Amino acid sequence: MHSQDDEDKEEVERKTVAFWETYLIIVENGGSQIHLEDIMIFATGMKEQAYGQTPNISFLHPKNGNPASKYPISSTCSCTLYLPLHDTLEMFKEAMDFGILNGSQFGRA
Repeated sequence: MHSQDDEDKEEVERKTVAFWETYLIIVENGGSQIHLEDIMIFATGMKEQAYGQTPNISFLHPKNGNPASKYPISSTCSCTLYLPLHDTLEMFKEAMDFGILNGSQFGRA
Protein backbone atom coordinates (compact mmCIF):
# COMPACT_ATOMS: atom_id res chain seq x y z
CA MET A 1 0.00 0.00 0.00
CA HIS A 2 2.94 2.37 0.55
CA SER A 3 5.26 3.88 -2.06
CA GLN A 4 8.71 2.35 -1.82
CA ASP A 5 10.69 5.14 -3.49
CA ASP A 6 10.60 7.84 -0.84
CA GLU A 7 10.59 7.74 2.95
CA ASP A 8 8.78 11.09 3.10
CA LYS A 9 5.97 9.76 0.94
CA GLU A 10 5.73 6.66 3.11
CA GLU A 11 5.44 8.77 6.27
CA VAL A 12 2.68 10.91 4.73
CA GLU A 13 0.89 7.76 3.52
CA ARG A 14 1.05 6.18 6.98
CA LYS A 15 -0.43 9.32 8.51
CA THR A 16 -3.14 9.31 5.84
CA VAL A 17 -3.97 5.67 6.55
CA ALA A 18 -4.34 6.56 10.24
CA PHE A 19 -6.64 9.47 9.28
CA TRP A 20 -8.62 7.10 7.01
CA GLU A 21 -9.08 4.52 9.76
CA THR A 22 -10.16 7.21 12.23
CA TYR A 23 -12.48 8.73 9.62
CA LEU A 24 -14.21 5.37 9.12
CA ILE A 25 -14.75 5.08 12.88
CA ILE A 26 -16.17 8.63 12.99
CA VAL A 27 -18.53 7.83 10.10
CA GLU A 28 -19.57 4.50 11.61
CA ASN A 29 -20.34 6.21 14.95
CA GLY A 30 -22.51 8.89 13.30
CA GLY A 31 -20.04 11.76 13.64
CA SER A 32 -20.39 12.81 10.01
CA GLN A 33 -23.05 13.58 7.42
CA ILE A 34 -21.55 10.69 5.47
CA HIS A 35 -22.58 7.06 5.93
CA LEU A 36 -20.43 4.01 5.17
CA GLU A 37 -22.72 3.27 2.21
CA ASP A 38 -21.93 6.72 0.78
CA ILE A 39 -18.21 5.91 0.86
CA MET A 40 -18.83 2.57 -0.87
CA ILE A 41 -20.91 4.20 -3.59
CA PHE A 42 -18.33 6.97 -4.09
CA ALA A 43 -15.43 4.51 -4.33
CA THR A 44 -17.03 1.67 -6.28
CA GLY A 45 -20.31 2.90 -7.75
CA MET A 46 -22.11 0.14 -5.80
CA LYS A 47 -23.94 -0.01 -2.47
CA GLU A 48 -22.34 -3.35 -1.61
CA GLN A 49 -19.12 -5.05 -2.55
CA ALA A 50 -19.53 -7.17 -5.66
CA TYR A 51 -18.25 -10.73 -5.61
CA GLY A 52 -14.66 -10.86 -6.79
CA GLN A 53 -14.02 -7.13 -6.50
CA THR A 54 -11.72 -5.77 -3.83
CA PRO A 55 -11.75 -2.04 -3.13
CA ASN A 56 -8.30 -0.44 -3.21
CA ILE A 57 -6.81 2.63 -1.55
CA SER A 58 -4.18 4.87 -3.11
CA PHE A 59 -2.85 8.36 -2.40
CA LEU A 60 -3.01 11.70 -4.18
CA HIS A 61 0.61 12.87 -4.32
CA PRO A 62 1.62 15.96 -6.30
CA LYS A 63 2.84 15.12 -9.82
CA ASN A 64 5.29 16.99 -12.03
CA GLY A 65 5.19 20.02 -9.74
CA ASN A 66 1.39 20.20 -9.89
CA PRO A 67 -0.49 20.15 -6.58
CA ALA A 68 -2.59 17.12 -5.80
CA SER A 69 -6.33 17.29 -5.33
CA LYS A 70 -7.33 18.21 -1.80
CA TYR A 71 -10.49 16.11 -2.20
CA PRO A 72 -10.85 12.35 -2.68
CA ILE A 73 -11.08 10.91 -6.17
CA SER A 74 -12.26 7.46 -7.14
CA SER A 75 -12.03 5.14 -10.08
CA THR A 76 -15.18 3.05 -9.95
CA CYS A 77 -13.89 0.77 -12.72
CA SER A 78 -10.92 -0.34 -10.63
CA CYS A 79 -12.70 0.21 -7.28
CA THR A 80 -9.88 2.51 -6.20
CA LEU A 81 -10.32 5.36 -3.74
CA TYR A 82 -7.56 7.97 -3.95
CA LEU A 83 -7.12 9.65 -0.58
CA PRO A 84 -6.06 13.30 -0.29
CA LEU A 85 -3.04 14.16 1.83
CA HIS A 86 -3.67 16.58 4.69
CA ASP A 87 -1.78 17.72 7.76
CA THR A 88 -4.60 17.21 10.27
CA LEU A 89 -7.47 14.82 10.82
CA GLU A 90 -9.90 17.75 10.81
CA MET A 91 -8.74 18.87 7.35
CA PHE A 92 -8.85 15.28 6.09
CA LYS A 93 -12.40 14.76 7.43
CA GLU A 94 -13.65 18.04 5.94
CA ALA A 95 -12.15 17.18 2.54
CA MET A 96 -13.54 13.64 2.60
CA ASP A 97 -17.02 14.79 3.63
CA PHE A 98 -17.11 17.52 0.99
CA GLY A 99 -15.75 15.29 -1.76
CA ILE A 100 -18.09 12.39 -1.08
CA LEU A 101 -21.15 14.61 -0.63
CA ASN A 102 -20.46 16.58 -3.81
CA GLY A 103 -18.87 13.99 -6.07
CA SER A 104 -21.10 10.98 -5.68
CA GLN A 105 -21.99 10.78 -9.35
CA PHE A 106 -18.52 10.47 -10.84
CA GLY A 107 -16.14 9.98 -7.94
CA ARG A 108 -14.71 13.46 -8.15
CA ALA A 109 -15.51 16.64 -6.24
